[in-house]
Amino acid sequence: MNPFLPLVGSAAVLLAGPLSAATLAVAFGGNYVTNANGSQTLQEGGFTPGGDPLQISPAANYTGPVIHGRMQVFSGTSGNANYRILNNGDLDRIELKTSDAVNNTGFLILFRQENFLNGLNTGNVGFDSTSSLRLNNVIYANQTADSGRIVLRQGTTYYISERVYTALGDVTTPNLTTLSYFAYDPATTIDPNSPTTAVSIVSGGMIQNVTEVGFYFEAQNSANAIRIQDIAINMVAIPEPTAAALLALAAPLCLRRRRRR
Repeated sequence: MNPFLPLVGSAAVLLAGPLSAATLAVAFGGNYVTNANGSQTLQEGGFTPGGDPLQISPAANYTGPVIHGRMQVFSGTSGNANYRILNNGDLDRIELKTSDAVNNTGFLILFRQENFLNGLNTGNVGFDSTSSLRLNNVIYANQTADSGRIVLRQGTTYYISERVYTALGDVTTPNLTTLSYFAYDPATTIDPNSPTTAVSIVSGGMIQNVTEVGFYFEAQNSANAIRIQDIAINMVAIPEPTAAALLALAAPLCLRRRRRR
């Protein structure tokens, strides 16, 4: 038996490190609209040439979390009169509804790591089996099969989940690592086009290096809308390798070099 195997095994455990408890990283649910008209239009958004999403949350008379993303009509043209934060007392809503009476419109809502709560705005953060994502849709009906998906950015690459939300209601997804994910490029088109080939984004039982998280929805013409009242996303901080772990991994290599002399 190799005498260094127990040492290497211990180092692997140290490399993974103990995870902190899942912590609230994103929260939407409160009284954010301050203007007399009772709503604030979302900005249309889009992506920079480098592939980063632009801000869509209102630039004024709004005190809620910063939201990035994009609205896209798949054909024709549309205004954005119902693409807004709608005042509802202490329970304001994100309303995603196109004013186009014919064409479908896709909506991408993203929260960036730079705005995560509770110290999760830097470092390696992600999802493990204890993390969760809650979404409360007070209206969500007659959507396309592409709609109602979770969107993640892992490092610089986007992925979209299998369909999770198929109706209105308060839904908590307890373990995002169990879902299927598909490659996704929302900067080209935010319509996922019914992806069929899943890819693996789970490593060591975790989805690591998550720099953005959000949702994709699609409204079928102006007859339907998505109204989101609550969002709560709990994530974990993933520790970097410890000095002790790196030293333990290096020890067998040092001894091997000595034998060669």
